[in-house]
Amino acid sequence: MNDQQTLAVMAQRLRPIYAALLAGTLLSACTSLDKDRRQLVGPILADLDPVAVNTQPSDLAEPVTLDQVEAYYQRALSVAKDPGTRRTILIRLADILMLRSEEKMLAAEGPGRFFDEVIQRYRELIALQKQSIAEGGDSDQHREALDKMLYQLSKAYALDGRVESSDQGLKILTTDYADSAYSPEAKFRRAEQAFSNADYEVSEKLYQEVIQEGSFTPYYQNAIYMHGWSQFKNSEYQGAIAAFLKVLDHLYGTQAPLKVIPQSQQGLVDDTLRVISLTFSYLEGPKTLSEVFASHGERPYMPKLYRALGQLYFAKKRYRDSAEAYRQYVLDKPLSDGAPLFSGYIIDVYQQGNFPSLLIPAKEDYVNHYGIDSEYWQLKPEPVRAALSKNLLVYLEELAKYEHANGQAAATGKGKTAFLKAATWYQQFVRTFPQHQKTPGMYFLMAEALSEAGEWQRAFETYRLLAYDYPLPDDQQAQGAEAGYSAILMAQRLLAQGGSPAEKQRWQAQLIAQSLAFADKYSQDQRAVGVLAAAAEKLLQVE
Repeated sequence: MNDQQTLAVMAQRLRPIYAALLAGTLLSACTSLDKDRRQLVGPILADLDPVAVNTQPSDLAEPVTLDQVEAYYQRALSVAKDPGTRRTILIRLADILMLRSEEKMLAAEGPGRFFDEVIQRYRELIALQKQSIAEGGDSDQHREALDKMLYQLSKAYALDGRVESSDQGLKILTTDYADSAYSPEAKFRRAEQAFSNADYEVSEKLYQEVIQEGSFTPYYQNAIYMHGWSQFKNSEYQGAIAAFLKVLDHLYGTQAPLKVIPQSQQGLVDDTLRVISLTFSYLEGPKTLSEVFASHGERPYMPKLYRALGQLYFAKKRYRDSAEAYRQYVLDKPLSDGAPLFSGYIIDVYQQGNFPSLLIPAKEDYVNHYGIDSEYWQLKPEPVRAALSKNLLVYLEELAKYEHANGQAAATGKGKTAFLKAATWYQQFVRTFPQHQKTPGMYFLMAEALSEAGEWQRAFETYRLLAYDYPLPDDQQAQGAEAGYSAILMAQRLLAQGGSPAEKQRWQAQLIAQSLAFADKYSQDQRAVGVLAAAAEKLLQVE
């Protein structure tokens, strides 16, 4: 059996093993990044665990160890005569030595030099390969082997901490072997190294070269992301924003609905949102964010950026800026489904930031923007209105009672404005929630506020409506009786106020009518007898 036949037989047995071996020898990141970015774009070479060969390929009957793999190649080397075949075997043995060196590095308890022999071996093999090419060997085959060896040599240098030597090898790979399958990764690693060295102009250029390779390269997405970081570090904020938007476009898509982000990419999403928000904050914050979407076009992930900017400000205790970021979204997308949510964020910020003077106006804005009299309410279907009602129920009552208390606390004669505002909020509550169990109480308080504001005729009509026209449940009849009696008192006040003879006659008639109605409907009330007697006396006076 000749050399080629012997190698063919051995290659048949070793093919699955070597495939597994090659899968473990890829070069990983050669540079040091900030901790958060390292987690997103991959570990640096110094972080890598040595890769072990898969010794149990599925098509082998028995497990095969790394020692056995090496022994196979040594046997092949001992019988091989052809120089090209021998070089191929030596390259395989160098790859095995690389794996062994990685294992030693993993097992070591401290730092050290583990790759001197590997580096020497690859350098010798590269020299032999170049000599063969110079002598007229198969240039395509030899160049393919050369780019892989340069790749492995650069990795060995990087793992041994010799970063400059590693970068030199990567530079040769990207310039002299631009068509190599390893070239995109080599460009990416060089860009990483430049970024780590704070040479952001160079890293920006190198990341751009990776991007130009096209989206098919596995480094495309991370290259865009780090290209944005390079521009950010260079204070090229508009360029950084454009780069980070490309990352989000790639992850989320540019058309609704949003793509579902796999857990493996969630960290990249979160960090991109964080850094682009930081970029906006270095400019004009929410104003810049609004302008970006006006110029770049809307994106389905747009709310996430406003939210991220608001959260960034909030984390820095810039509460007003946080609220303004959320308010900008409402201004930009006033009729969107997300607008009420962002208005709610504004209220939450003022609540947690302890801004009571801003909290009430924020709740007023919410009611005015989404309440029963708003355009938003008129345009939205019932499920959206139902969702809004949860907050409207709370805010309307809070606003009404807040203004009512303000009116009562004001000096005599100065609380009218507050009482009238309270009455307006009570009335909106009644209109929004006509069947709610709290509505009778809101009706009554509305009449009280009108009375305290000096709007006696409106107060009278409100008391009367509650007492006789509102369908009160049995357990709230006492509320109706109180309203009916208050209507009588209000009619007495209006009668005593005087006016034209016609006005006096009108309120005299109303007083009698309300008294009779009260005695009829609320006959069990202890005040009914007195009310009826007073009404009878007034009837006699009229006659």
